[in-house]
Amino acid sequence: MPNTQVLKFDPSGKKFIISKSYLVISQPKGEPRRLDLPASVTLIGSNPECDIVIRDKYVSGRHCRIAPGDGGFLLEDLNSTNGTYIGETKIHHTALKPKTSFVIGKTKIFFDSTVASEPVVPMEQNHFCGLVGQAESMRALYTKISRVAATDQTVLISGETGSGKELVAWAVHELSPRKERPYVILNCGAISSNLIESELFGHEKGAFTGAHSRRAGAFEQANGGALFLDEVGELPLELQPKLLRVLENRTIRRVGGDAEIPVDVRVIAATHRNLSEQARKGLFREDLFFRLFVIPLSVPPLRERPEDIPLLAEYFIHQASPKSPLAFSRKALEKLAEYAWPGNIRELKNVILRSLVFCDGPEISATHIELMGEEVKTGDQMDLDRVEKEKILEALDKTGDNKTKAADLLGIAKSTLFKKIKDYGIAE
Repeated sequence: MPNTQVLKFDPSGKKFIISKSYLVISQPKGEPRRLDLPASVTLIGSNPECDIVIRDKYVSGRHCRIAPGDGGFLLEDLNSTNGTYIGETKIHHTALKPKTSFVIGKTKIFFDSTVASEPVVPMEQNHFCGLVGQAESMRALYTKISRVAATDQTVLISGETGSGKELVAWAVHELSPRKERPYVILNCGAISSNLIESELFGHEKGAFTGAHSRRAGAFEQANGGALFLDEVGELPLELQPKLLRVLENRTIRRVGGDAEIPVDVRVIAATHRNLSEQARKGLFREDLFFRLFVIPLSVPPLRERPEDIPLLAEYFIHQASPKSPLAFSRKALEKLAEYAWPGNIRELKNVILRSLVFCDGPEISATHIELMGEEVKTGDQMDLDRVEKEKILEALDKTGDNKTKAADLLGIAKSTLFKKIKDYGIAE
């Protein structure tokens, strides 16, 4: 693994801000040696199997280790005989700051890092870990995912409903060193507010009515792996300090319990909301926002990458019917390209699947493609909101106000439909 850590992206998203870290080891005998510090766990000790071997009789076989953490490295003593010291202080576990020296046995180790920028070079391929797109913005996103996946840092994925945030989160985990460990998904917008604390942190037997036995929450279930907090912007304000505490201390407390339980979990969060704006309005805790906003990944909406529509349409046809010789007519592709796609990829997929039902020949024509509202694309957000509201009203009307069927017709989750109904003030 390279000796660099991605710290963040610059505001334009076109450059990585990276940290290159190193150690200078000064032993009782011999010249000091400089070693690059990899962005992975580094074991230090006198045992020849350690990553860094120290020839010092006062150093234990497995003396200490340096591990990557959010925004830097952590130094941990491994119950060594003579301890690990920073100055006069014997430490067990601490953040390792640049220009810090620590001592093991008679050996002094100096840690430092340099910060530099590196351009984001878009990948060449148009398929990546389940994501499909040839637009430059998508290929740049593939590059960002591949770089941040190797770290252990918290990731915040933003994007409109149906744009593919779940696939981005899965790709981050699948390409990470934790890929063989648990991957737990929790949709913060799909769980009632009185249950979400238990879902996150678990509960003890008898903690509340119906708690007949102890239950591990999402953080415990994901221990050693990753937890995907989908729609984290919907997390109740009163629960946000508890999530912040877990992210800072890496411990959880079950509902009804007193014990602090350590957890080793990488958090990947996603939201369709502008959390920075929500924080300014007091609707989301600013300190939690900055704790989540370590590595931001933004998924572009489909209307901003029209060159991907034919590629995605063909992909969905192949998924649904791998042996089918079906193709799109020129008019059909034009119709797809002129639509606003407020439901993004999820809506496009449903439109393509519906067209397969209507089509009885070798070619999918424009008449086989049924769009909600038949609106053309526009960059005006007010027009897009109007289109989306009209689509929801039309779907509710078509399904006799059956919200489950309306959500299926729109290609969105039922919880998302309820939020949209509330946001647009649609009478229930």
